[in-house]
Amino acid sequence: MSYLYLNTDTLYPMSYYNNYIANYGASEDATIVFSDTVNWSCSYSEQTNNNKSLTTAMMRGIAIALGFGTTAKQNNSGSLFFQQSDPGYSPFEYLVLNDSNVPLSSIPRGRKNRENAALRAYAESNDNIWLKWGGEQYKLYSHSPFEPNRSLIYLNEPSSLMHYEMPMGRCYLDIDDKTANIIKQIGWDIETTPNIDIYCTDIPNTGIASAYDTYLFEISNYNVNMSSLHWEYLVLSESGEFQIKAQQADSQTFSFSPFSYLSTSHINREGDIDGIVRLTYTMNGTNFCITKKLTLECEPEIISLSDQSVRNNGYITLYDYSFNVSYRGAPAITIGVEQEYSAFYDIIHIDEPFLAHVYLSNLSRGNYVWIDISVENDYGSDLQTIEIPNQPPAQVKPEFSAIENSSKAFSSEIKYIDVYTSNGQYVDRIRTLSELRKCPSGEWILKYIGGSQEVIKTRKIHLK
Repeated sequence: MSYLYLNTDTLYPMSYYNNYIANYGASEDATIVFSDTVNWSCSYSEQTNNNKSLTTAMMRGIAIALGFGTTAKQNNSGSLFFQQSDPGYSPFEYLVLNDSNVPLSSIPRGRKNRENAALRAYAESNDNIWLKWGGEQYKLYSHSPFEPNRSLIYLNEPSSLMHYEMPMGRCYLDIDDKTANIIKQIGWDIETTPNIDIYCTDIPNTGIASAYDTYLFEISNYNVNMSSLHWEYLVLSESGEFQIKAQQADSQTFSFSPFSYLSTSHINREGDIDGIVRLTYTMNGTNFCITKKLTLECEPEIISLSDQSVRNNGYITLYDYSFNVSYRGAPAITIGVEQEYSAFYDIIHIDEPFLAHVYLSNLSRGNYVWIDISVENDYGSDLQTIEIPNQPPAQVKPEFSAIENSSKAFSSEIKYIDVYTSNGQYVDRIRTLSELRKCPSGEWILKYIGGSQEVIKTRKIHLK
């Protein structure tokens, strides 16, 4: 990054200059380069792992582009100097003092690329080096010998985004109070809410939770000076705008049940509801806003069938059948196939999210065929059936009306299946076909139960 000198005593970072003083006309404020030899972790989890976090590296790079750190540099020949020879100092450098309260801004800048003995003595002394202003004090990282790209740039403050020794894989999703306070002090117009946050003990840091529970949000480190508290639960609509579903005023806690608003909430392609909890309040005459992002998972749903087609496969008495299944809320679908007069019930798993392409081979033309489609996740399941009437021999062109009738026979009323032995003894109640895998091979009776508890149909199957 570069700095600009304006015939004053201050060197302004390019990003600061373009935002608060004037548009310099440069195409960019800074360039952040990521090494392609590093196995970066792009996870949104705050848990550490064995790879460097791309999110953390990006946020640290942005902080430096905003002016975090001094302009002290060391070149390949070992010379230590200030980055620019202009007489001023950066807003960050004006905050730097050592244990003897000697400011860094008292060190002559010297010439660029020439060894600055006074700067080296200051940076490599046994004194601690601090960022100080008012009642604030943060320890700056220094080392002897000087460490390029670390000394006088990063903090020696654990639990800070700008700590000099970042644990491997540590992922920062928010800017900590120490870093935010320093950035604000060097001139950036940001408001922070020290040590105040909103949380729910039943929702993990990922924000992913069930749409069928009730949640209680609270304020961490509640301050008695907080006033005009107003809570809102908002859901992202299909048009991309957030709509308020629940709200509450003048309370330290906020409770709501997403399920109460499920019928009017947009469910995205993944089968989730995108929402946020927002708290606005006033403290010491300043207005603040805190938000928490929520991803609320819903029961899976089979949305529609498309492109149903009977296909000749070269055999007079057999045919193939294909169709697509649009669904959400599950990573895969399960297909069960039963043919009239056949002793077998075939189960197929298709791992195609959102839109599964189903192709069934060698179905008998002279028999009815039933195709069961099911999806499941941790919150429920959905089960629907296609019935295909018998098809004419291959030399006769299949009537498209038969396919249309099969589409009309598609049922969305099946709620569960009761499983019985071949002699009529009740065994279990299942809601998805994949549960049949726990049944041993042999003959079984399936009773399909509809939404009004009526028996839609009964079938005998043979599991291989």
